[in-house]
Amino acid sequence: MVLYHAFPNVIRGGYVGVDIFFVISGFLISSILFTEITEHRFSFTAFYGRRIRRIFPALVLQGQGAKVYLVLSVPVHHHFNPGEMVTRSVSGFQIAPDVEKAVPVSELRAVHAAADAKLRTIAEHTGAKLLDPLPDICGSGDACLPFFGAGEPKFSDGTHLRPVFVREDLRFLDPLLK
Repeated sequence: MVLYHAFPNVIRGGYVGVDIFFVISGFLISSILFTEITEHRFSFTAFYGRRIRRIFPALVLQGQGAKVYLVLSVPVHHHFNPGEMVTRSVSGFQIAPDVEKAVPVSELRAVHAAADAKLRTIAEHTGAKLLDPLPDICGSGDACLPFFGAGEPKFSDGTHLRPVFVREDLRFLDPLLK
């Protein structure tokens, strides 16, 4: 997964790493719980005690003034995928007819509404600061174009922003770098 983020054009399918993490995590937790239940030694106190021991250090750091930032979702849409903007065929290249069509910001927000709502709730309850990349990526209007500058795509694939776009146009992380 880390290599995928470092080289998104070379290594495909990095999102599979997240799925694998959740499968392994679920398997391990389930295995531990089933073993403890089978051996009649399961207790909610012990289960949550382990979770607290794992999470508590981060909570203490935050309580001591460490800042916690949560990044809301990056917009994802098939119009942002350069692989779908231009396709190759035997007769040459074909540019998608709606390649320059802007995507409504409300549609982009709706895709990740549930996850963003959870992050907002966590921020409310913990004091974490929310960072929203969407205004930097899409601007302040009601729609988001897939291109920047001289007509270059913002994304290297349907999910990952191109480093040149990030370097030149994204500012939502600036407060972290001061």
